[in-house]
Amino acid sequence: GVDRSVVLAWLDREGKRCYPSLDNLIDLCLKTGTELEFLLDVATNPQEHQQLKLPGLTSEEESDLGVSLELLQAELNRLIPTEQELELLRRFRACDGENRKLIIQLMG
Repeated sequence: GVDRSVVLAWLDREGKRCYPSLDNLIDLCLKTGTELEFLLDVATNPQEHQQLKLPGLTSEEESDLGVSLELLQAELNRLIPTEQELELLRRFRACDGENRKLIIQLMG
C-alpha cells in the first residue's frame, strides 16, 4: 500500500533519501515475515540489539497474527507505568535538585 516512488526514495543512496515510518516498518515485518533488525540493517550480533526484539514480530513459532498482536500488547501493558509509579514520578519532578539527588542516592 505504499507508492512505488516512496519505496524508491527509501532505497536512494545519492539524492534525497527518506526513511520509512515505524508503521511502515512494522507492516513490512508482518507482511513479509522479516525481522525488524534486518530492515534496520543493524549489527548481526544479537547481544548488540536486544531492545529491537519485539514480541510477536520475530517469533517463528507463531504464525497467527492475532496471537502475535496479543503478545505485543501484553509486553506493552507490562511497560506502562502504574498509577503509583506515575504519582512517584510526579512527586520526583516536583522536588528541588537537592531532594532529587537524595532520592537517587536512596535508590542506589
